[in-house]
Amino acid sequence: MFRCRRTCLVSCTLLLLIFLFHTGLADNPQATQPDCASGLTGEYLGQSTPGLDPVRFAPLSLRATSTEWWVSAPVFSAAGDLAIWTRYHVGNPDYKDLAFVERQASGCWTQPEALPSGGNPHDAHAAFQPGTDTLFIISDRPGGPLFRAERTRDGWTESVPVPISLPFKMGHQITIARNGTLYFRMTNDENMDLYRSVLLDGQYVAPESLGPTINTADYEYGPYVSPAEDFILFASNRPGGYGKTDLYVSFRTPGGNWDHPVNLGSSINTVYPETLPFITLDGEYLFFISRRSGDTMYNPYWVSTEVIERLRPSDG
Repeated sequence: MFRCRRTCLVSCTLLLLIFLFHTGLADNPQATQPDCASGLTGEYLGQSTPGLDPVRFAPLSLRATSTEWWVSAPVFSAAGDLAIWTRYHVGNPDYKDLAFVERQASGCWTQPEALPSGGNPHDAHAAFQPGTDTLFIISDRPGGPLFRAERTRDGWTESVPVPISLPFKMGHQITIARNGTLYFRMTNDENMDLYRSVLLDGQYVAPESLGPTINTADYEYGPYVSPAEDFILFASNRPGGYGKTDLYVSFRTPGGNWDHPVNLGSSINTVYPETLPFITLDGEYLFFISRRSGDTMYNPYWVSTEVIERLRPSDG
């Protein structure tokens, strides 16, 4: 009788442990990997995906502090296993660099490190060409401002300069269409406007302005263009916004021109600055930078791209 009771007790304990594993720990992937130093597992660093209201993206361990904050949205690789963003370091002197985290085969994300791009702490922004492992980098290092590196199975190739003739200084954000066309800001003594440079026979041609429909006497900067170039997002301090800088979208018309930009509205734009947008390659989520109530400094926020689709013209 005693042996039977002991056998039943052991069996029940094993069944209970199996039940707890499948119902509890299996639903919490971080708990199944006590050796995950970052504590972050799963897609998008394990963060719960947002709906139509923006939420702060950065996990607590990566949120901005008084000495280090985000100055770009996270840019994800085509496979979603790498995230890169620009950090601003407060020190003596202040400087920027590119940080990255990588998802390992176990699902655990690595701790943030400086991107081994072959440069130095003057790299200001990075963006992947859609669907590729080609990374474009804007940097203040010699030979710049534009560089290109490739992510391979063995790591990163050394970044090399990308020849491009610029009449004015290139701003610290770049975005690339699927066909290789570059969109970026340039700054002269009077203004910040948006330009593009087309890839022709393997070379980037002289930049052309996006024109008066997009550019105004106010500041336009921080562009993001969709892979098919059917819409562009950017930040501006033009009149009629909700705060210091707002996010706007312009859709390409059937005739190939840019339509009048539309403010993304009060669900996105606030009295705080909103800037530096980026959309994930699957087109599901919009990231941007803001400094809102509860933020020590600038942090990334994200929201469903349905907020953009609701603004798309019916003939777009």
